[in-house]
Amino acid sequence: MKTPQEKEQIKAVINKIRPAGKSWDWDYRTAQELMQELLSKTESEEAVIQYLKENISNPDFREKLMGEAIRAEDYQYALELTHDGIAKDGNEFVGLADKWRRYQLDIYRKLDDNENTIRLARYFVMNRNGYSQSLKYYYDLLKKTIPAGSWDKYLENMIAEILKKGKWVDYEKLASFYIWEEYWERYLSLLQENTTLS
Repeated sequence: MKTPQEKEQIKAVINKIRPAGKSWDWDYRTAQELMQELLSKTESEEAVIQYLKENISNPDFREKLMGEAIRAEDYQYALELTHDGIAKDGNEFVGLADKWRRYQLDIYRKLDDNENTIRLARYFVMNRNGYSQSLKYYYDLLKKTIPAGSWDKYLENMIAEILKKGKWVDYEKLASFYIWEEYWERYLSLLQENTTLS
């Protein structure tokens, strides 16, 4: 690309690629990335940001905007992006929604918002075994954030919730809790009652 005319030709070709109506449209996402690259090389940063905002349904663009907002310490806007991302991706793309939750958790920690830090750390402990972080990471974060003197009761409530799940009890998670807390009697009892536990 050497001239403005060539730039317009490239834009026209990229713009011919339209969404196919699929939940994950690789061709269209690639076209969006190419357009963003073209704008980055030929237009102002404001024009690129505007393009990202206009195509916020692209998760890579949402993540770029979030990163910029966090760097600029515009946490309110970053949180808006995470909330919208969870609402959009929560049902179909659970892993992607959890990525937005991890951003939320990081932001709430920066803001010293213990209530939301506890809520999200608990979500990851109870619902996920951790993708980018281990279960132990979220468990330790939760334990560190719960007010002093309240941890034992909080932990017992989580254990009771896990045990309520009937035949789908996550015994591996319970075993981890018991080991981390050095609840050896409960741990050995769990092993004796669940001889298939790896």
